[in-house]
Amino acid sequence: MTDATESGKQAMLVVDDSPEVRKIIGEVLRIFGWPCEEAADGVEALNLIQKQRFDIVLCDIRMPGMNGLEVMAEARKIWADMPFIMITGYDRDYSYDQVMEAGAQDFITKPFTHGELKAKLGRILKERRLAQGNMRLWQEEVRLNKKLSTVLSVGRDLSKADSGTHFDPEVVAAFLRCLPRGLGRYRGNHFSHAYADEMLMAIGATPCDETDRCRP
Repeated sequence: MTDATESGKQAMLVVDDSPEVRKIIGEVLRIFGWPCEEAADGVEALNLIQKQRFDIVLCDIRMPGMNGLEVMAEARKIWADMPFIMITGYDRDYSYDQVMEAGAQDFITKPFTHGELKAKLGRILKERRLAQGNMRLWQEEVRLNKKLSTVLSVGRDLSKADSGTHFDPEVVAAFLRCLPRGLGRYRGNHFSHAYADEMLMAIGATPCDETDRCRP
């Protein structure tokens, strides 16, 4: 399976049993610069979803065989967070609340304007980018916290030793070189106050006399 977002292009999937509807929506998406695939029913849609992760699936609710909500439920077993916009011309059969509670990101009723479709797609893509950005920040914070934990571990080892103990200057120098970067990250609010307090305590407890070669 491939992820379309890795290429930087927002790939869409249009699922509707009407060739005319698929053609119209596909043309609108391409006008806005969004490449798309088309599927005539739920089985065809799921076969495509097995091969590729789409940024958004625009799916008709009323279709022969699997309805749109069933397609969405099966697709979520493959890609748990794949966004869906449900399309219907029978708004009396499915309410907005029902569709949203089933897990769709939005709901649009035929006929709809190009502007309405673009606005809904744009909102979902923006929310998706924000979520991905937050995830990257969290992963970076975890990575940096691990590095800082290593630095603090060295600091604690140094602080436990007797004042007369001599350390490898290279080890101490490496520890001290890491401190400014750690403190800089703290100032950028990437780390908790507890981390910063622990780092400062480690600095204060590190034995390093005036003749040490390990001074930064």
